[in-house]
Amino acid sequence: MPARSQNILKEQERVQAVINEYGDTVIQMSLLDAKLILKVVLEKEVNDSLLDVYTVVDSLNKNKISLLFQKIEVFQIEKQNLNEMVVNLNAIIENKETETQILNETIKKQKKEIRKQKIIKIVALVGDVVLPVTTLLTVMFVK
Repeated sequence: MPARSQNILKEQERVQAVINEYGDTVIQMSLLDAKLILKVVLEKEVNDSLLDVYTVVDSLNKNKISLLFQKIEVFQIEKQNLNEMVVNLNAIIENKETETQILNETIKKQKKEIRKQKIIKIVALVGDVVLPVTTLLTVMFVK
């Protein structure tokens, strides 16, 4: 826009530059042209100030995005650790089940052994009591 307004002013020679007695340059133009130039200058100033604000907001957003990426990485590592914990806990459960099976088999073997020992004990008791008594009775009746 400033190029357009300057071209328009030059082509129609609506602007006059005058140097006064003090050496100051004074520019004379119509009020409408001055308003047009002021409007363009104000728009550029507003745009420049907005650019600064947008630059700050953009850098804040970049920082926010990088922090979010770091947070995502932390969550991914945490997820991997939790998955490893689940695998380890499943292995512990499997080991516990294996140990329980081994203990149950050991208990069954011990019960069988205890039954055998009871039977042997009963047979020994019968042999210790019944055989001498029968021997004694047979000796007594045979005479």
